[in-house]
Parts: sequence; structure tokens; C-alpha cells
Amino acid sequence: MKSGGKHVLALISEKIVIKAANDYPEVMLKSMEKILPGKSFLRIHRNAIINIELAEKIENKIKGSNIVKLKNYPELIHFSKRYSQKVRKLLLMK
Repeated sequence: MKSGGKHVLALISEKIVIKAANDYPEVMLKSMEKILPGKSFLRIHRNAIINIELAEKIENKIKGSNIVKLKNYPELIHFSKRYSQKVRKLLLMK
């Protein structure tokens, strides 16, 4: 992982969410999806991958959108109906 121009080691199990903030989120997240363990991490939005093991609750919102609350993460993460079945399936497997 790169931080401030330097490569640093990061424990995958300690990561809560990976969000893309630049102009090319698809490229970065596709690369991350390939190396992250699939039973722990799930892409739930075009710019977000979450550690599903840290999901506390999922709420349905209006017009088919959903939100997930993660332990130790202050923001709610929005995701579409398209991803909801994957998220719920993984939560049931926890």
C-alpha cells in the first residue's frame, strides 16, 4: 500500500473500508478486489469496499438504496439494491 509516496505494510484484517477518492476509482478498486480475501471484503459501491466482518447493521432506505453501519467507522456507507443480496448473504455466513 502506498502512503505519502512511500510503501507501507498494512494488516488486511484491520481495514474497515477502502474508498476511492480520485479520478480512477474503478481501476484501483478492481485491483484491490483481486487481492483481498473474498469472504471478508466486499465491494458495495463503485467507490467502496468494506470489511464485511465489521458490519453491524444494514438498513433499507427509500428508492432501493441501502446503508451499512460498520464498527469503528463513523460514516454510513450507501449501496444500491444491486449489491444488497451479496451483502446480506455474507452477513448470514458470519
